This record gives sequence, C-alpha cells and structure tokens, in this order.
Amino acid sequence: MPQEWKKQDPALIYALDIGTRSIIGVAGRVSEERLEVLAIEKEEHTQRAMIDGQIENIDLVAGVARTVKERLEKRLGCHLTK
Repeated sequence: MPQEWKKQDPALIYALDIGTRSIIGVAGRVSEERLEVLAIEKEEHTQRAMIDGQIENIDLVAGVARTVKERLEKRLGCHLTK
C-alpha cells in the first residue's frame, strides 16, 4: 500500500453492488453528466453467504466487501469514505 494516502476527492463516487454470487465495487466521477469510471473491482463470495439476494452470513459478506473496497483504495491511492 502507498505510504501516504491522498484525501478522497469530493467529486469521487464509489459504490458497492452486493450480489448473491459476488460483490462489485466501482469508483468514478461525474463528467459532463456521465460517470467516468476510474476503477472496478470484483470478488466472489467464497461460500454461500447470500441466498436469494438476502445476506445469510454477514461476517463473510462484510469481509468480501472490505476486500473490494481495499483494492479500490489501493488502485486510487486514497481512503474511500463517501
């Protein structure tokens, strides 16, 4: 990881899609009324943590979400807070 992290740009947006099979993280910024995608990360659940779109094992889902967020942060060089 970088020694010094940049502060998150206020224009930077990130979102997590928590699905039944995987979690996808997207980071970008709005440019001319469109989303300019800067980074995408995806990680599949290692076990059946989600069933029919409902969280069955919150610890497993939180761990995968954390992994995806940390990968995005590493690629962008900043902590994602908003």
